Amino acid sequence: MMKQSEIVTYNIQNERVELELAEGVFSPSDFGSFLAEHIVVRPGESVLDIGTGGGFLAILASKWGGTVTGTDTDPEAIALAEKNAERNGVDIALRVSDLFAEVTGTFDVIIANLPQKMILDFQDDVGVLGGESGNEILLRFLREVTEYMHEGTRVYIAVYTLANHIETLQYVTEHFSAKLLALQWVPDEIIERTPDQYQELDAQGAVDISQRGSQQGAYEYVLELSQK
Repeated sequence: MMKQSEIVTYNIQNERVELELAEGVFSPSDFGSFLAEHIVVRPGESVLDIGTGGGFLAILASKWGGTVTGTDTDPEAIALAEKNAERNGVDIALRVSDLFAEVTGTFDVIIANLPQKMILDFQDDVGVLGGESGNEILLRFLREVTEYMHEGTRVYIAVYTLANHIETLQYVTEHFSAKLLALQWVPDEIIERTPDQYQELDAQGAVDISQRGSQQGAYEYVLELSQK
């Protein structure tokens, strides 16, 4: 278990980010780092980071030259993101908000690394329970995000196949122009907690999992979305 707080350094796209991590606030994972490797932010662009957690992606976007706003539903996450922004010498507008509730206007870049797993035993996993189908929060984001896009906006999301990814991808193809930037297989220990149930869901096509060696895992798609 993570200590009360600790300092971890990440190196992404030639930028160094030093983060304080705290128990109870979702920490950057390989999933989020993979998304970060494929985000493009140009100097001077306006950026919105939805579900910022401790500020990882917002801080990176600021280091790349963006003018950044970050939101999260958790006041403790926003407080930690403020400390991390100061630690990294960047200025980010941070606010407690359920997705876009406290946001106005349009942005050049919108980033969302959102909870996205179908957790069958319903344990209280911080930041990963994305609803009963795993993709409910992401779908709500996709339904709302167009209001905050202009003609040139780029939206960066990850789609995880330990959720109803087929529904997510169908919605994406119907409502956006989408570009697949990257794909990786991710080992996931959550599958090991109820493997028979996940295998049944895989057979039904509700999730897409597979085994490599002794590990079970799923796939992460990184997508760039724009107006259709």
